[in-house]
Amino acid sequence: MDFDVITDGLKKGFDVWKDNAAAYIIGCIIVGFSFFIAIAGFVFSTFIVVFISQAIMMLSGSITGMIGSIVVSLVATLIIRLLVLLFLILVVVPLGFGLINMAIKGARGDKVEIKDIFYSFTSSKVYKRNVTFAFVAFIPFIVLGIISAVPLMGLIAFLLLPIVLILVPFFLIFAAHIYIMTPSENVMYAINENLNIVKPNVVMIFVLILICGIIGSIPLVSPVSLIAITFILKELKPDLRDESA
Repeated sequence: MDFDVITDGLKKGFDVWKDNAAAYIIGCIIVGFSFFIAIAGFVFSTFIVVFISQAIMMLSGSITGMIGSIVVSLVATLIIRLLVLLFLILVVVPLGFGLINMAIKGARGDKVEIKDIFYSFTSSKVYKRNVTFAFVAFIPFIVLGIISAVPLMGLIAFLLLPIVLILVPFFLIFAAHIYIMTPSENVMYAINENLNIVKPNVVMIFVLILICGIIGSIPLVSPVSLIAITFILKELKPDLRDESA
């Protein structure tokens, strides 16, 4: 397996990031801040739910009150997790698409600008298209969120989460890039093309996922991984036409 494709893609990715550092860094800050809002809202709201359910139980002091607190906790938890998921899908992921679009622009030699982070919001058509992709990508996590909110099912969701976190990247590592580069195609086309690339290169893609996961976790330089993925995608599928704006 030729791992030079990865090292070459990473080198080119860093060079592109360096040439457009200001735009990429500010883009990362915007995406990171929106993600922080989602997590903070989830944590804060969870504490509120626990407080309310405990208050109901203590004030009632009865079996009915205990059942009522369980019902309140279940309903409130589902609502909160739904709201957080909606914020992620409707705001955070579209901003993430902006970073991917910036990566594609940089990889093809175009000037990358700060405003490119708002690529998903340039038109209702683009926004709806990217949100559709987000909904499909989040299906496994939506299912896990619902399972974990059901009493006594949290352990099952916890055990399934690592499996989902391992499998999902294989289905999506190139999919969002392909989706942006082929605006005339749908989500399933992007995922199918992604799998066609991954299947003959599973070991290399596994290594790529690990490396990009590490780089992606480093604040401000995470776009290097997205740019590298763009170069690697073009290397593994040279016939893919970039028709993105």
